[in-house]
Amino acid sequence: MHTLRYDAGAGAYDRLTGRWSRMYVDHVLDAAGVRSGNQVLDVATGTGDAAIAAADRVGSAGRVVAVDISAPMLREAEAKAGMRAIEFAVADAQRLPYADGSFDAIVCLFGVMFVPDKIAMLAGFRRALRPGGRVVATSWATPTQAPFAGLVAEALAEQLPEDRADLLRPFSLADPDANAALYRAAGFVDVNVSLQTRHSPFTSFDRDFWEPIEAGGGRLGQAYLGLPQITRQAVRERVLGQLPVRSVSEPFQLQHSAWVAVATAR
Repeated sequence: MHTLRYDAGAGAYDRLTGRWSRMYVDHVLDAAGVRSGNQVLDVATGTGDAAIAAADRVGSAGRVVAVDISAPMLREAEAKAGMRAIEFAVADAQRLPYADGSFDAIVCLFGVMFVPDKIAMLAGFRRALRPGGRVVATSWATPTQAPFAGLVAEALAEQLPEDRADLLRPFSLADPDANAALYRAAGFVDVNVSLQTRHSPFTSFDRDFWEPIEAGGGRLGQAYLGLPQITRQAVRERVLGQLPVRSVSEPFQLQHSAWVAVATAR
C-alpha cells in the first residue's frame, strides 16, 4: 500500500516529507565519510536530495547510484539532479542488483522503516559495501517527536483504524536499541544510533503546513485524499487543535527528531 501511495504522491513529496528529511542529508553524508572519489549508493532516494548532495561531494572521480522502488519518485529526482552524473534505477532495497564490495558508503534516509525484511536488506547493504565501508540510515523517532507527520498519521489512523499499522510505519523504528539490533543481526560492527533534532518554521497552517497534505503529498496526503470530505475536515481540525497556534494564518515552529544509525561493514 505505501509504495502505491508514494507513487501517486511524488509530485508534492518535496513539500511534505522531503522538506524535513533533507535537513539530515549533510549530517548523514558526514557520518558516512563521503568525500571526493567515493562510490556511494543512496537507497530509497525518494526525490534525490541525498544523491544530489553526494554527487557534489564525490565529484567527477566518484560515482553515485540512487535507487528507489517508486519510478515516479525517481522521475522527480532526475529532474532535480540536472546534469549531475547520478545513476538512477528502480530497485528493491531487499535485493540490490550490485556486486559485492561495490561501494564505499551506503546511505538511506527514512527508508528502512518501510522494508518488510529489514535484516535481509541490511545484509544486502553489508554485502555491497567494501570492508570498512559505512552504512548510515535515518528513521523518525516517535510521532510526538516528529509532529509534522506524527500528528497527521495519528489523526488519519483514528479515521482509518484498519490502516493504522501502515500509517504509523514511519515511526516503527523509534526504539534505538531495537534499531541498533537490526544492524548487528545483519553482521555490521561499530553500530551507533544517535538522536538528531531539527527545527522547522511555518508561515501558517493553511498555506504552509497543510497545503502539501491537501495536494496529496506522500503516503499521508494520499490517505487523506481518499477520505470523504467531512472526514477530511475532522482530520484537519484534530491536527490543527494540537499545534501551537491560535489561528490558521499565524506563523509557528515545530521541533522534529530522527535516529541516525551508523554501522561499519567487516
